[in-house]
Amino acid sequence: MKEFFKKNGYYFLVIITIALVFSGFRIQFEDLSKANEHPENYPIFLLTVSMIGIYLIPFALGIRYLQKKFCISGKIIALSWIVGLTVTVLLGTEGNSALSFLLLQLNLSDEFLKAWGAAITAPFTEEISKGIAVLLVYLLCRKLTLKETLVSAWIAGAGFMVAEDIGYIYQTVFQGMESGFPVIFERISGAMGGHVIFTGLFATGLIILLSKNDQVPKGKALLWLISPVVLHFLWNSPIDFPGIINILGTIGLTLTYHMYKTIEALDEQCEPVMPEERAISEGI
Repeated sequence: MKEFFKKNGYYFLVIITIALVFSGFRIQFEDLSKANEHPENYPIFLLTVSMIGIYLIPFALGIRYLQKKFCISGKIIALSWIVGLTVTVLLGTEGNSALSFLLLQLNLSDEFLKAWGAAITAPFTEEISKGIAVLLVYLLCRKLTLKETLVSAWIAGAGFMVAEDIGYIYQTVFQGMESGFPVIFERISGAMGGHVIFTGLFATGLIILLSKNDQVPKGKALLWLISPVVLHFLWNSPIDFPGIINILGTIGLTLTYHMYKTIEALDEQCEPVMPEERAISEGI
């Protein structure tokens, strides 16, 4: 049996990934289809969603630049977008639901849950979900360099952010029966300090620790792993004072810059290598 899984484990991984991608894709569009009782709201919904391009287009151009600079295969880029837009959302949604259910079993007050619920659930379930998505890319590509891992993580975070923003716009336009413009402008305002940098830090630290990569000190990798969970917790918490979001965003971007410069300086060979040409990693 052990030999069977050793020989066929990769194919099981592919099947699991396909199932997750299909389920994540389906759950998003199935939810959007439930708004058909208000067809008159679709034009404003689609117009509002299109404004995601304000942050998505510059981000995509930046990824294109890094792809050329680090000689990253287009298959890695495409796979990262696919899992980012589907797997992260599926796992994040199910994780939030499960953790929320557990909180309800504790008979906590409605006031506490309203104030602290998002801070307790999202930072853990969402960061882990996005980390798993990047781990899938790592395993499917049979190991990534740290430069490839970082770019893959940023893409996965952007995919989750796009899907989440569409979800918030949907709720506002079709359920709240309000304009989606205030929501998207609010989401755009925090885009630089949100899911992209959280996922970059968490997933890169996770891969370093799991793969036992010795190019980066373990203490530094652990800092990258933990910091986005703490920042995400504080971002969602009721703790509030003037400038707190600016402070949290600055900390996250500073850590991201430090991580980028650390990984950029690594002596990793820059050759466009296809995933199927890679040797099977003995790491994770």
